[in-house]
Amino acid sequence: MSWMVRWFGIGLLICLGLLFWWYPAPAVYRVETQDWAMAYEREYSPSSSLLPSQSLLQETLRRSRSFVTLSEYVMNELSNQAVIYLDADAWQQVQNSEFVTDSTVFGRAGYVPLKGPGLADAESERGFLARRDQTGFKTMRYAYVPALEYGRHSVPEALRFPQRAQQAPLAAGIMAAGIGAMLVLPVERRIAQSSLATLTAVLAVLLAAALLLVAWPFLYGLVGHDAGYASILIGGLLLIASGLGLALVGRQIAMVNRLFGGQNVLMQWTFTPRHWAEYSRQRQNDRRASQTLLWMLVTMMALVIIAVFWFADGSSSVVLPLVVIVLASALWRALLQWGWNRKQLAEQEQPGEIVIGYDGLYAAGDVHRWSGLGTRLHGAVVCAASDSKEPWSPPTVDASGLDRAEADGEEVGLEQGGSMPESVHSNADRAARDRAAVLRIEYAVFSAYSMGGRGVPVFFWHDVGLEIPVPPDKIGEARRAAALLRETYRL
Repeated sequence: MSWMVRWFGIGLLICLGLLFWWYPAPAVYRVETQDWAMAYEREYSPSSSLLPSQSLLQETLRRSRSFVTLSEYVMNELSNQAVIYLDADAWQQVQNSEFVTDSTVFGRAGYVPLKGPGLADAESERGFLARRDQTGFKTMRYAYVPALEYGRHSVPEALRFPQRAQQAPLAAGIMAAGIGAMLVLPVERRIAQSSLATLTAVLAVLLAAALLLVAWPFLYGLVGHDAGYASILIGGLLLIASGLGLALVGRQIAMVNRLFGGQNVLMQWTFTPRHWAEYSRQRQNDRRASQTLLWMLVTMMALVIIAVFWFADGSSSVVLPLVVIVLASALWRALLQWGWNRKQLAEQEQPGEIVIGYDGLYAAGDVHRWSGLGTRLHGAVVCAASDSKEPWSPPTVDASGLDRAEADGEEVGLEQGGSMPESVHSNADRAARDRAAVLRIEYAVFSAYSMGGRGVPVFFWHDVGLEIPVPPDKIGEARRAAALLRETYRL
């Protein structure tokens, strides 16, 4: 499981780095310069920018109230809210904040940390900062701004994410050291080179990302926010899906470890370098043919759609989509070629091991499991290589001495699961030495897909067919293994 641990650790470290980088200050204080004359005029004098009816209404409301001088208006405002008196140093620190012009206030607005000068012990979320000196009585309005409201304010980055400038180098060093330790962590070579490697890595990283989506609303204090609920829901679903996927992949990894540990093994062999190169070449050709066909179909469909729109519209608006499709197709093709080359190099480093057990098999990096929930074995038989495609064959193969009756007799006897006459055994054994043979295994996996994109699940059994080339000296052992599989699964 060290391969799974490696990628989960890498994903977790990356998620922790993202949490650290985007971890906001819990809140800041917004400080506004206060223009009492402008506020008094707006309160008690009609504005020329208003419509005549609005100005008349405002003038009527003003006349209905008793006259208040500017000094009385200021004292009334201060008496209704909290006032924090600052000394000269604290007042100067607040004034040194980065103030920006704000159309919502009569002047300029700035932001100070939650534990800013004079505000560390503030008991009210909004009020006034005051300073009395020889020049007069000065005031500024302050308001508590939680992290949820940062998007509506121009909070400087240094105040929004204070830990970046202070601890970013240390955090980056710890993160790099952790990822480096995960990359040098010893892993199972066979798992790292198998078909489970990419899937396991993706699921492990998704599990770490799901934990991030579930945890960040609690760490950031956003549990009561809509975004927090959505993140917890999506993260929970992703956590369940990735957890179940890792559980299934973990069973296959455990099966591979048991096979190479000698448990429940039916047969095992290693290709010679010559035969392994031939088998690897055939697998590469099959893989390239299927992926190239898919690439051609998708590209042609996209070009046909562009052509239909061009004939219908006749304008140059399809030029940009056409360029995008051509570039995307070229990039896809380059990635396919890179993947083929990478896979070919990886297969050249493999010894070409084949291990077949009661629960599944490991065939030169390909892992298949046909026991357990959601799978069932359909058949296992040793037969001649398929005529529908170019068979893998050792260089010394000579199929001219095998007649049709002997081949048919071998296949029928194996499919029925009964014992063949000794003469048939001897004929099949003699012929098998002179031709290529494969161990054909068929099993099904329970699958589902959404019908018509409407979320209606359709369940079905997806058939998987395997053809494992068998060396001439292993044909008898392969026949016995196939018979034991049919007997074990009552086929």
